[in-house]
Amino acid sequence: MKLIIAGGKGWKSEETFRLINTSEYKNDIIVPGYIDELEKQYLYSKCKIFAYPTFYEGFGLPVIEAMSNGALVLTSNISSLPEVGGEAAIYIDNPYSPKNIADIIEKTLNFSEIERKKYIEKGYKQARKFNWDKCALETLKVLVKQ
Repeated sequence: MKLIIAGGKGWKSEETFRLINTSEYKNDIIVPGYIDELEKQYLYSKCKIFAYPTFYEGFGLPVIEAMSNGALVLTSNISSLPEVGGEAAIYIDNPYSPKNIADIIEKTLNFSEIERKKYIEKGYKQARKFNWDKCALETLKVLVKQ
């Protein structure tokens, strides 16, 4: 199994890259950098788990994107993510604890195929609750009231 960490280098990422380069598993860690939308959809649709153990999230678009592409989602139980993920995500109670993250990932990797499919189907349903047309209409309602 491979770990893919996609996206551009972020703020304070030096330590992360140092740990990757010195890890005994470095040959199983792929860091492609920026990926385009097609690549992102492909990775979401083929991954065993989409793990998003973030410390802070403004809304949670990656969670919705992953669910809408058939990924089983693990994310932090913080900020807007419980609302965005609903009952379709598996939650990491403490994203500051590598052991907590590892335990949840291991548990999820051991799901039966039936349990995996249950979460993925819930994810498709949850993702349909969010769309840009609905967002625009709700934003317009707020602006018109002012």
